[in-house]
Amino acid sequence: MQRRSVLKLAGATVGLGALSAAPIAQARPDNVIDLGNEGLQPGDDLSPYLDEYWQSGNEVHIPGGEYELSDVDSLEIDADEDSWLIGDGDVIADHGDVHVLFNITSNGDAHVRMQNITLKGIDSTEDGDIGKVRVWAEDEEGLVELINFNRPDGADGGSRASGFFMPKPHAGVGRFINCHVEGFTDNGLYGTPFAGGDSDDGMGTVEVYGGLYKNNDVNNIRVGCDDSKVISAAVVFDDVPYGQETGSHKGIRVRQGGANQVIHDCDITVYDEPGAAAGIKIDDSRFENGLDSDVTVTDTRIYNEIDAGAVQTSDEDFPISGENIHLTGPGDLDLQGSGPYSDVYRGSEADSPTEQKRWVDGWGDAPDGSTSDSGSTDSSTLAVSTMEPSSVGSTTATLTGSLDSLGGATGASVYFEHRATGTDDWRSTSPETVEETGTFEATVDLLESGTEYEYRAIAETVDGNATGSAVSFNTSYNHYLEVQTFDNSGIVYDFTVDGSVVKADHAGNNDTITDNGDGTYSVEGETGNGFYDDYYFNGQVTAFSAETHPEADNGDYELRLDGDVVTVDELTGQSDSTDSTDSTDDTTDSTDSTDETSDSTGSGTNPTISTFDVSEAGSPNPHLDVTSVWEVADADGDLSWVLVQVVNSSGLVVDAAKTSISGDSAADVNYFKVKNVDGQSFSVKLTVSDAAGNTTTVTKSVSE
Repeated sequence: MQRRSVLKLAGATVGLGALSAAPIAQARPDNVIDLGNEGLQPGDDLSPYLDEYWQSGNEVHIPGGEYELSDVDSLEIDADEDSWLIGDGDVIADHGDVHVLFNITSNGDAHVRMQNITLKGIDSTEDGDIGKVRVWAEDEEGLVELINFNRPDGADGGSRASGFFMPKPHAGVGRFINCHVEGFTDNGLYGTPFAGGDSDDGMGTVEVYGGLYKNNDVNNIRVGCDDSKVISAAVVFDDVPYGQETGSHKGIRVRQGGANQVIHDCDITVYDEPGAAAGIKIDDSRFENGLDSDVTVTDTRIYNEIDAGAVQTSDEDFPISGENIHLTGPGDLDLQGSGPYSDVYRGSEADSPTEQKRWVDGWGDAPDGSTSDSGSTDSSTLAVSTMEPSSVGSTTATLTGSLDSLGGATGASVYFEHRATGTDDWRSTSPETVEETGTFEATVDLLESGTEYEYRAIAETVDGNATGSAVSFNTSYNHYLEVQTFDNSGIVYDFTVDGSVVKADHAGNNDTITDNGDGTYSVEGETGNGFYDDYYFNGQVTAFSAETHPEADNGDYELRLDGDVVTVDELTGQSDSTDSTDSTDDTTDSTDSTDETSDSTGSGTNPTISTFDVSEAGSPNPHLDVTSVWEVADADGDLSWVLVQVVNSSGLVVDAAKTSISGDSAADVNYFKVKNVDGQSFSVKLTVSDAAGNTTTVTKSVSE
């Protein structure tokens, strides 16, 4: 669901040192332990080793690889001395779908660092419980740093869970560097430590550098207090978190007062999805903390599709200013607050934000680093990231990765490993030799349609190797089946698929799918009064039967397979399917490459299509944003329905809308969005039918 985009940095880049807090001692712990030397190997349970060695005063190293984490509490630390937990390469700790609630605490002047660790698994907190990783420094001299510490799997819809949470006792510095937090139901990063209390409860600073904060309900990033800052972060809202369709999703939110709060060099993307509320929201009215307040926004790019300001304030006189701000998208590009704002660019003059994870060089009190357009990390360490696939079909996918650092080598061999989720064996792509950092791709085929896969990027040099975190994707289904009824008709139906099947948009709770355990699935359902049920499936429908619903006047219905009307025999393979576009009485090609066909299956005349306009938004994101405007008529006055389908180059219906109509004329507008299809071409097919079954179809082409 991420999209590929090119990051263009606006203005000069700024390293961490120029914007960091006062220097804090960076001495390393004296006692260094390599868990590999203690017998730990990838695939083992990490928790017993952490229970024994992850103690205050230790620097613990974990060999890169994936591990079981049977007890998430084994990551907890209450440190009175400097304590570091370091992944030597990417460490994936799989805790499964469990309730996550543990603390990472610094006392006194202790420096706690946790680095290169990805928690795999959903926070499945029950209703009424709270799930989060609580992070704080108890004293002003304390420091807690999470570096490339990732929680990409989020929480389920029944929980109230945050990715990271800064509680009231936080008084020191909390830093989040190059972290990925996605899909949480109650803030991604909750960084206002004395929320709702007196300022004496905690006046610690929260600093965010780099990373990806995506699709978290309420706020992706929430900060407050003096000297809080968000620098070089990618913040994205393009999909609704688990069960949060009615939520309020904001990108970066300054939720309470504080002086010298900074948002710098950030990339913020807000799509018009349910609950989308703001790119940047300045709202300090909830907590009367008595602090002087000011916020500065600089060198930042915002893409906005919603009808609310790109930068919003609760008070039009709130002291906020900005410079070198780039605003794109069809939504409201207003900048609220007192200002002044200078060097503001909109539309075609503006640079677009990236939606990929941002990386910053270096870390600590005053590192000498900067951002880059390909994403960068510590140049002395080989680093690779797994990105979202650039395209996915029913049996193929183009995998994407990013070589973030060569680790001092002159070149690296990069490739991918992939497998069906839940299976054991990885399959590898052919290696590619590269001599500089940047993205790389490989296309895999012979995949099973309608299946979830996972893959990871790998880089190898003469000095070692690095593995990115696993990313999942789902291949599409081969066929689309509609079971359509008419006015006053209703049916109870069942069918069997030798393959797999899932409900599409209109099959409901009264329709059931049963796995028969032998490679086949049985479907039972009911529909009526002009409504229809629809399904995606692979393989073959081997049997279909229907009878009149007890409460219906009749049992008339129609079957449509991949947009074409078929009989039961044609659906189940008992006879050859007849494609209406191949057996038409009249076919014409218009000057705009439109194909029109008519099929007379009943009495009367065929309906006509007087208007069918298809346009693509042409926005900078790599989505297909299609608007179809249509007007149809029928001389017999018995119009029944219009079906508009978006079909990819493989012939798969990727989006559709069906509208019930009546009378002698009708008109409407349909909107479609197909994600992650940069550069691909599609057909948009409109079919109009009357009550007698006569149809007319028009097809037009469109490209992202």
